[in-house]
This record gives sequence, C-alpha cells and structure tokens, in this order.
Amino acid sequence: MLTTLIASRYTKFVTDPEVTGAVEGGGGKTGPGARFFDIIHLLSLICNHPMCFVDTIEERGSKAQAVVKKNKQSKQDILSLEDEELQELIDLDDLSPSEELLEGASKKYAWAKEMASKTKAPRALYHSYKMQLLKSIVEHSVKLGDKILIFSHGVYTLNYLHKLLDDWKIDFLRLDGKTKMSTRQSATKTFNSGNGNVFLVSTEAGGLGLNLPGANRIIIFDFKWSPMWEEQAVGRAYRMGQKKHVFVYRFHAVGTFEDLKRNKILFKSQLQSRVVDKQDPLRTAHKDVRQYLLEPADIPKEDLTEYRGKDPVLDKIMQK
Repeated sequence: MLTTLIASRYTKFVTDPEVTGAVEGGGGKTGPGARFFDIIHLLSLICNHPMCFVDTIEERGSKAQAVVKKNKQSKQDILSLEDEELQELIDLDDLSPSEELLEGASKKYAWAKEMASKTKAPRALYHSYKMQLLKSIVEHSVKLGDKILIFSHGVYTLNYLHKLLDDWKIDFLRLDGKTKMSTRQSATKTFNSGNGNVFLVSTEAGGLGLNLPGANRIIIFDFKWSPMWEEQAVGRAYRMGQKKHVFVYRFHAVGTFEDLKRNKILFKSQLQSRVVDKQDPLRTAHKDVRQYLLEPADIPKEDLTEYRGKDPVLDKIMQK
C-alpha cells in the first residue's frame, strides 16, 4: 500500500519514456535492459520515501558535474603543453565523460525535483507508510525495553532514517561503508552493553560478521534479489548469547514491483530447500522484466487477526 504522494511518483517513474525504453531494449552500450537493476533500485527508493529518490538523483548530478569540471581542467593542462606533437597524440574527447554527461544528469528525472519543490513538507514522515510503521515499531519497542536493528541497502535511506531518529530523540548508533574498521568492534560492544536503543546498519557493510545479541527486534527496511543478505542480517541478533525472543519485520510495498521481487526471493529460498531438504519449490516469479514497471495496484487490506497475541508491539500497531 502506498501513500498518495508515493503512488504519484511511482506512476510517473514507471511511465517515464526513458525508463521504459531502457528496459525494453534501449538500455545503453552494454546491451538491452542494461539499466534494469539501477531502475529497480531507484523504484525501491521511491517506495521507501520520495525524498530518498530525489536525494540520490541530486547527488548523481553533483558527481557528474564534478567529473566534467575535472575533465575540463585535464584538457586545459594538456593544451598548455608546449609540445604540439604530444597534444596531437592525445584525443581530448576520450579523456573522460564530456558535457553530455552533465547535461544528461541534470535533465534526467528533473520532474522529481520539480514535484518535490511543489510538495508541502516533502520530507515529512506522513508521505511514507514504511516510515510511519517504523516509527510505531521503534516507539513501542523502546517502551518495552527492547533494542532494534534497522537494515537498509540504500545510503540515502539510511541518511533519512538517521535524521528521523535524531528528531525523535532516540539514542542510536550507525554503521555503514564509511565507518572505520577500527571503530566497528567498539560500536558493537557499546551497543550490546546497553548503550543505544537502535543500531542503524547498512546491510552490505554490517550484515555479515557482527554479533549483536543486545537487540531482539530486527527491521528489514528494504531487500535485494538474493535472500542471503537479509537472512544474514537476521543472524546478527538471532545467535548465541540472545536471551530474548527475536522478532523480525520485513517491509515491502504491496501492489508494487516489490511483490514480484519478494516472490522471486521466496522461490530462491524454496529452491534451496529442494536441494537440501528435497522439498518441492513453488515458482511465483515473473521472467518478463516489463512486469516490474506496472503502475501500482490497489490491493485490499489483509485480515491480520490470526497474528494477534504473538507480538506485543504488533498488537499495539494493529489496534490502530
């Protein structure tokens, strides 16, 4: 289920001619559909919160501008050489990306920036049900004295969550690809010893090798194609030394491409069971990549009464 704002951004994105053209065969130099995985990544950011998407494309534009600026400087350095023969040996157009890179990066998805500028409080929590649900889980868990691990694959999603936790005055730690190796072990010890209510973790950077039994609630905020990443993330808390029941919340936006992506992940898990335990997998995934670019569907709410009484935090949320 999507908020009105996310649904409008999602629809605009999947109907963008550049997006549909890339998936159907105009994907660039590396072959048809080469940009498919990047497109899916951007769609995932829209499902998390529209501003996670806007921040990403703005950063890409800034990086493209820096590359072009550096490229211009490199050309000037060569043109200043006195050796004309050396200049002739160097093709200035092959040094690095040209002005086309900057122009393309600035124009691509310009509608998203324009829509954000016209939206009242574009970074507000109410624009994303995922963010609202996360707030409820964190608040109820902290009241119960439980600690939470939040895993995400997106840097800008982590940045957005970082700002939210600051605003909520929640004591938290963060680990991502920029966290120094020398401080990672001390951070985990600090968290397990009782400091901090939330550990915000990049799935790739902190989903392996960490022991975090100090937390017993895990939020998988977004997910990739391989179930390995998320299963390993769950294993950070569900391990030796854990003294509480472990609860895992997996977020996915119903009625979007994440339904198909989740089905593919389930099939891979079932396939593993077939190999190891000789069970029969049930395939529900789609092979046609165009299926991932359908407009969001209106899915009726599911009856969750059968889950009552299993998790005090979930019970509180379902009361709403």
